[in-house]
Amino acid sequence: MLLVHSFGFRTVLATTIVASAMLQACTVQTSAPAPAPIVDGTLALDWTINGVADPSQCNQAVSVSLVADVFDSAGLYAHQEAPCEAFATDISLPPTTYTAKAKLIDGAGNPRTTTIDVNPFTIVEGTTLSVPVEFPASSFY
Repeated sequence: MLLVHSFGFRTVLATTIVASAMLQACTVQTSAPAPAPIVDGTLALDWTINGVADPSQCNQAVSVSLVADVFDSAGLYAHQEAPCEAFATDISLPPTTYTAKAKLIDGAGNPRTTTIDVNPFTIVEGTTLSVPVEFPASSFY
């Protein structure tokens, strides 16, 4: 009672009400953490000509580049061109199932081979999938 008597009942009551209101105003809201971003996977497309990865095969076939088109369920998703002599290219893709088509072209962009259909494949988040493509002698024009 000494406290009430020194400050007065109304002062103590007002202070109590203000302190109580301030405590109610201090609320903490929590929410679920944001989902982790989806990480792409990689298609490692590698090719051979007549069973070998020999740059002289590119020269002999007058093939300058490989052209690869990658399709998802909505249609064309990625288009990649790589030097024939590289015999490999990486394509970053989000996780899902795809198909692809590949062909070798000359310096003017004309096809040197028939288009090779790549069997359906599935890219998994954060992984690399190696898919081979073979251009047999019979695929050349």
